[in-house]
Amino acid sequence: MRLRIFPLALIAIGTGLLLGKLGIVPTEALRDAVHTWWPLGLIAIGAAMLAVPRGACGHHRRCGTRDQPPLEGPGTAA
Repeated sequence: MRLRIFPLALIAIGTGLLLGKLGIVPTEALRDAVHTWWPLGLIAIGAAMLAVPRGACGHHRRCGTRDQPPLEGPGTAA
């Protein structure tokens, strides 16, 4: 399973901004949290990049692997 860091980050940012706009969470608290924890986002992105094998396309059945050639037939690019 591939970690989708960017969609998760967008959801988290959007949720935080919405909670701030609705007055549920004080804007200052959001600002302080972002100011304190933004390096954690960089660490998470780096860890996600290390977790994905180099050269992985995510479509092993279509692209093939080192041990198995790509599939041929309808629906696959030749």
